[in-house]
Amino acid sequence: MDNLLLIKSKVENFVLDDTWVGEFLLDCFFNKQFFTLVSQALNTLSNKSIKSEEIDCVLNKFKRISNYYLYKYKKSNNVDDLMNCETYWMFIELATNNSILTKNIENDLKSTYGDDYLVVLTEIDKLKKSLYYKDNKEYIPCERNYICIKKWQDTQHKFVSDGRLDYLYQEMDKHYPVLLVTRTNFDYKFTHYLTKLKNKNITSIDDYTKLYLVYKDYDYNSLIGGKGIGLVKLNSLGLNVPYAYFVDDYSDEIFKTINKRKHYAVRSSADIEDGTTNSFAGIFESKLDVSPNKVKEAIEYVKSSINSQKAKLYFKHIKLSKKPKMHIILQEYIDPEMAGVWMGDKEDLSKGILEYVKGSGDKLVSGQQNPDRFVYDEAQNSKNKDINIIASKMVEVQKKLNIASDIEWCFKSGVLYFLQARYATTDIKIMYNQYDFDKHEYKATPASPGIAIGRPILLNNVNEFVKPQSDEILLTWFSDPEWVPIMREFKGIITAVGGFLSHAAIICREMNIPCIVEMDKQQLFMLKDVKKIQMDGSKGTIKILER
Repeated sequence: MDNLLLIKSKVENFVLDDTWVGEFLLDCFFNKQFFTLVSQALNTLSNKSIKSEEIDCVLNKFKRISNYYLYKYKKSNNVDDLMNCETYWMFIELATNNSILTKNIENDLKSTYGDDYLVVLTEIDKLKKSLYYKDNKEYIPCERNYICIKKWQDTQHKFVSDGRLDYLYQEMDKHYPVLLVTRTNFDYKFTHYLTKLKNKNITSIDDYTKLYLVYKDYDYNSLIGGKGIGLVKLNSLGLNVPYAYFVDDYSDEIFKTINKRKHYAVRSSADIEDGTTNSFAGIFESKLDVSPNKVKEAIEYVKSSINSQKAKLYFKHIKLSKKPKMHIILQEYIDPEMAGVWMGDKEDLSKGILEYVKGSGDKLVSGQQNPDRFVYDEAQNSKNKDINIIASKMVEVQKKLNIASDIEWCFKSGVLYFLQARYATTDIKIMYNQYDFDKHEYKATPASPGIAIGRPILLNNVNEFVKPQSDEILLTWFSDPEWVPIMREFKGIITAVGGFLSHAAIICREMNIPCIVEMDKQQLFMLKDVKKIQMDGSKGTIKILER
């Protein structure tokens, strides 16, 4: 990823006209041969002491290659040859119009002639075109460089007037007729490289990061899913994201591509997943620490989770009219020392909540372990140095993303890794509030706001569920996403284990079900014999109304 950002920086420093940057970046990102030549060319053309002979040498090389691909295309009708012809010719136009090269020549003329430099250029412009091609010793270097640029601009004009540019466009239209309306160079290039990715059985996080860096507003969810684009956004910021691949179905090419010495996390990435209003937290399955020879089995397992009962009920709850398309992420697995979740404040991007556990974060998000928790703002520091660094980094990231974020992360050997990122779909304000409590009330961690009154019923596991006959509040030791199908049958949910940022707690908030977590196990067990309680998910309090 660092290489992509370096390329982007070099291109943006050389090109002074923003309308060229996107197309130029795409060619540099996806065409290795082109970028190799461009890297050398940029170093030469950015030199303030450049000579006209050097300019000619560089641009003649690009002209020859462009002509070669045009000849080749007329023989092959291969769209790659057509695009290469345009790519190499485009560089000549870019370099001679509004670039560091032309800016340096302009500054050199200004430095030489001061306010009269335009008068001098006017005199040069009046010369016959034949003089542009002469190596006339009477001109000083800055004038010769200017004359050289004019020569190449005339070459560009001839390219257009001879109908060669129209020919390229007409041929591009044949390959990409959908672009007849817009017909911009960028649209042709973006469509070309996007089409090549769509035709691959396996793509990488860097493949789509290249596209995202030049066109952020495209609907990538339909291609790699919500979780996939979340990873791409993190990767585009140059963060430590374990390398990932995107697939739809298993193929032998996948096994050939992935690193046989690494294990993988196989994650769902449905096109509707991780949206602005519905997180799908824990609705689809994932497999962690998967060996390469088990990847096929893991992909099939994750794909099948789109047909689970909890998924179908969640679809119904959010009134989803169309079944989602499931994409799969193969992400290099990190066996961490510590892992957790960050949830940002929707109203203040300098605030958020960090929950974390030792080892893998699966125990946290599945609600099977009570986490450590840190409510963070930039004016407050944790006593744990590592936690404070992690929380401040989360704030930095969500500010760059410019939206409150739900981020899964892990920490190993002093390195912070970003595993997932999505929009924060629920409010965290209830974790800030301080209340006075009645001495007769039980107190635990508020997880989803709202008041519920009913008879408490204890279930040890989801298989003990019998449809409630009256208003009932579910008591359980922990509530993972497998409980989703029965959650709406209860007025509220109270658990002994599971944090504020566990999948089940997030789903409760999305479904407007009052929820309290981390209740003392002995107190929770005592409530099973009570006839009626009142729970307040905003305060985390439970009051006995009738014994």
